[in-house]
Amino acid sequence: MTREPFASVVAEVMSDFRRQPRLDSITLVREKYVDVVGGERVDRRGVLAFTFESDSGAPYRGLGGVDRSPDGSWHATGGASSKIPLAAADTKWLSVGSWTSGPGVSIGLWIARNDARSLRVIDADGRQMEDTIENGVALSIRLGDGWNLRASTAELLDSDGRVIESGPVWG
Repeated sequence: MTREPFASVVAEVMSDFRRQPRLDSITLVREKYVDVVGGERVDRRGVLAFTFESDSGAPYRGLGGVDRSPDGSWHATGGASSKIPLAAADTKWLSVGSWTSGPGVSIGLWIARNDARSLRVIDADGRQMEDTIENGVALSIRLGDGWNLRASTAELLDSDGRVIESGPVWG
């Protein structure tokens, strides 16, 4: 990974962060990219997951998206961060971030269950996106218009592809 997409995402998320982050604590956990074929303004899109600590030492999770212009420059498209709490017994996902950028949607979910191996997200129209869970996070990018993640369901799958838990992404 080049440092530029990661730096763009971190700058975007930190611009909304109310405390001072410890810059030496920012760690990339996972990243995923797709090529945007025929894109006039964007030729590559990415979503990244990272952790960091505030100036008081409190741990946080972050998610963010980036688009690359045909000239090679990277631009942040969205992001979210949340303090890392202890997971409640009924928690499926520890934190969620999603955003749209041009035609398409990006989503990241930090997963609470250690026995989950993959995640499937289904929007209100039945369109699906899946990802393998790595380092406790699932990341997905889908191109095309009309995605509605606000009314979507997520399913956690075990190593045999069986649904072990499901629920609304938001709520």
